[in-house]
Amino acid sequence: MSVVRAATGNDIFNVYAGKNDPRAIQLSKTLDQLELEGTERWLLTYLLIAIAREKIRKLIVKTWPKTLVGLPQAEDQVTSALKYLNTLLKIPLSSDLKYELKVKQAAFEEIRQRIATLYAYKTLHEDLHQLNLKLTFGELVQATGVRDRILAASPNSAIRL
Repeated sequence: MSVVRAATGNDIFNVYAGKNDPRAIQLSKTLDQLELEGTERWLLTYLLIAIAREKIRKLIVKTWPKTLVGLPQAEDQVTSALKYLNTLLKIPLSSDLKYELKVKQAAFEEIRQRIATLYAYKTLHEDLHQLNLKLTFGELVQATGVRDRILAASPNSAIRL
């Protein structure tokens, strides 16, 4: 049960189940304990990523539908960060806080630079996606036009390509 160790950092036999327990009981005991701790999603998410078999993913999501739904959404995190930054910008800063923030100015600059890089990648991704759509639909339009011309020129209009 190296999956449990990788996901939780704990040895399954020392924390969750006995060595003589059948594998299904080991897994059941482990999940029961992790559910009590509220950390079962770590193991289930690790299983989704590590094993990535369609049947297992469907079974896990069917059994615990909140597994994926309960994970934090990036949009919510960005909205929350913007809200706190906006609040910080509106209030006057104490001299102690100014000093603490001054020390972290290089870290802020690095974060700003990473955000700019992510924005550039996002923009590039969107542009490439639009180009791909234009090429795909352009080829489809051309192919349809060629097909229609062939059908129109065909002496037997019942022939279909």
